[in-house]
Amino acid sequence: MIKSGRLCKSPIHGSQWDHGNSRSNGAGTLVLGVAMANELRVTLEIGPKGKKVVAVAPDWSGLERGAKTGEAAIEGLQSYLPRYAKVAKLAGMGAEVAAITTVDVVEQYPGTGSTDFWVISFAFSGIDRQDMSSAELEMDQTVVGQIECVGRL
Repeated sequence: MIKSGRLCKSPIHGSQWDHGNSRSNGAGTLVLGVAMANELRVTLEIGPKGKKVVAVAPDWSGLERGAKTGEAAIEGLQSYLPRYAKVAKLAGMGAEVAAITTVDVVEQYPGTGSTDFWVISFAFSGIDRQDMSSAELEMDQTVVGQIECVGRL
């Protein structure tokens, strides 16, 4: 949302999100309850015909890129980080994105026809199926709100 020509910002009540639930791994910079110590968790959604792969960062809403191979999808995701960092900064989480130095592929799962045809994520990973705390949901909604806001500029 844009108000009076200014970019909308939503307050974040801190960037440490360890809530002791099944999504939390322990120490480090935590986003959506997952240890992020300079590491970007990535899942790979593989199209049913193996034509395309989508790399998804489950801790960062909207951060995904697709390609013909998993390696190329991950490279695309990494190359997009500077642009995504601008949105994360608006949401109060720029330091967390700037600190990312490595990628950890935590899951590979089957996609749908949309994965192969449109090169978009349309299936649910195991992480997507886990419960989310209220604080994690609030953080996720804040990032999504900034993505929507920036998209209108």
